[in-house]
Amino acid sequence: MEVQRTLRQLRRQLYGLRAFVPGWRRRHKLEAMVGPLGFWNQLQRYQLQATTHLGLRQHHTLLDIGCGPLQGGIAFIRYLEPGRYVGVDCNPTAIETGHEEISRQRLTGKNLACWSLTVSATTN
Repeated sequence: MEVQRTLRQLRRQLYGLRAFVPGWRRRHKLEAMVGPLGFWNQLQRYQLQATTHLGLRQHHTLLDIGCGPLQGGIAFIRYLEPGRYVGVDCNPTAIETGHEEISRQRLTGKNLACWSLTVSATTN
């Protein structure tokens, strides 16, 4: 068990070095927003598989609250019919990064909506 734990820690440290490698900076930025580093594709597949197993179909509409930089959102956008994905997050940087990823993945024609919400608390 101790060896496995040490190897996981080493892996995390090595993945952290990707921030300094020109071809990996963008990917590192995405993964660092949601973590854990190095599991973007696996988590994306898991989210889509779990929701489709629970009944999500291509003609359904999905409201993704806390969508972040669209780790799962990209897979949902690909899967769902155009106009069926709505992502909401309170972090404008995550939404901006998500929009960049949508463009990079050439999914802008899917007529999707992603918004950043500003929440303000008032005290009496």
